[in-house]
Amino acid sequence: MNTNHNEPTRSCFYYWFVEPLKSGYEDNGSLQPAFSIPVETQFGKCELALFCDSEGQPDFIRLKIPGFAGEDIQEFKQEHVELLQTVKEHLVSILRLTYDSETEIARYAMWAFPEDGKQYSYGISIQELQGQRPAFPAVAVRNAFVGTWDKRTEIKLLTDALDKKIPLQYRYLSLYKILENHFKKHGKWLNDELDAFLSQFSVEFNKMSIQLSLVQYLHALRDKCAHIRTGKDILGVTQLSLGQAAEVGRFIPFFRNVCIVLLNSISDGKFTLKLLSEKHE
Repeated sequence: MNTNHNEPTRSCFYYWFVEPLKSGYEDNGSLQPAFSIPVETQFGKCELALFCDSEGQPDFIRLKIPGFAGEDIQEFKQEHVELLQTVKEHLVSILRLTYDSETEIARYAMWAFPEDGKQYSYGISIQELQGQRPAFPAVAVRNAFVGTWDKRTEIKLLTDALDKKIPLQYRYLSLYKILENHFKKHGKWLNDELDAFLSQFSVEFNKMSIQLSLVQYLHALRDKCAHIRTGKDILGVTQLSLGQAAEVGRFIPFFRNVCIVLLNSISDGKFTLKLLSEKHE
């Protein structure tokens, strides 16, 4: 941390919002949380607080992280992001177990750096812009429903990979399962068949400047996402680190289209799925 004594010390207030979203939120220091919990971390004692609305329902969550000053407020370090991931995931798990199994946290977040010991007041307005919706292709939807019926398991796995509410590692594993369903028999990979299929993507994959081969990289990311054992009796982390999440997130659009090509190749002409662009990520 920056220890310049000329700079006032600050804490980070990191906010998550419980769905359904409201148009506005306010945190001014006078609000009383439903509960607050001290969280011991490498940055010192953090504080997790959950605030409810006027009806007593969970409204927003705030994690206070101490020890910021000067250049520290320009960006989060990886250790901060991993702390935020861990706290958020655990609280959501507890809310789903003890309050409402369908609890969701909005994809929007906010953070601020109030000066320690000073009054603060934050008004948060959220407006979700609605773009023009595409025309509904009724005939195409009808034909796709019928044509993909025999492959509905694979279609579900593919659409799970599109669902941003599903953690990134499980979205990757959904795509990996599509490959397993078609290139793994009796617990063993059909390596020759898999290599032959993946060869058509080698030019595009090579543009990513990844040192491993495509098949090696697919398996390597799977190991990161599946929390394999990292030692004799040690399990891996419960979520992807910041670097791993960025790596998997970059690769998913490519991998998703690999799976679409695979499904089209085994469709027997009953359906043709369109390749998806980056905007679907």
